[in-house]
Amino acid sequence: MKKLILVLVVFPILLYGQESTGIVLKTMILQDIFYKNPNMIVEKTIKSNNSIEFLFALRNSDWINTGGEGPPIPNMYDCNGFTLGLSFRHYFPKRKSAPKAWFLSGLLRYNDTHTKNLDFYAGLHSTSRTVNLHRYGPEFGVLFGKQFLILKHFTTELYFGTGASVQVFNEDFISGYESETLTNEIFVKFRPYVGWTIGYYFKKREHK
Repeated sequence: MKKLILVLVVFPILLYGQESTGIVLKTMILQDIFYKNPNMIVEKTIKSNNSIEFLFALRNSDWINTGGEGPPIPNMYDCNGFTLGLSFRHYFPKRKSAPKAWFLSGLLRYNDTHTKNLDFYAGLHSTSRTVNLHRYGPEFGVLFGKQFLILKHFTTELYFGTGASVQVFNEDFISGYESETLTNEIFVKFRPYVGWTIGYYFKKREHK
């Protein structure tokens, strides 16, 4: 995991000196407003149809399935943590160029969250255990969308996609059935992506 975090942090720095047409600073606005997860994405365009993105987000909420009767639908809980992400984006420009075109993107993220006093349920009203939950692990996904450039500098994009995460669960027991406490339990979860970003494009000056 430490090697993965090192790659996510160092790789964008190594790209800084590569041929580029500019940088976009943007944020996933739905995460900011509805999920209390402030975030910043740095997109560095490379030549005319490729870019690299680096994501950093603070995690103040997380979706967790705590069991109980009925369909396995997760609920949102307050938490502390972070997400680091790295993605490669290919644009399909035709008469346009990055960062204003349709795109296909592959992403790699690392998530780490702590949730306190979390109740897991064995039935509708039967509490199995109360724990402090720490979960972490990598996430992989594919996105498809379109980014727009407004007034030469302002950007907005819409995208959707799918992915999967490998999550390691570690619980600190508080009360209930201690025998059900999870330690280094690994779960694979699939998820959809639907997003909207807004940002500002710092276009590189051309040398004459």
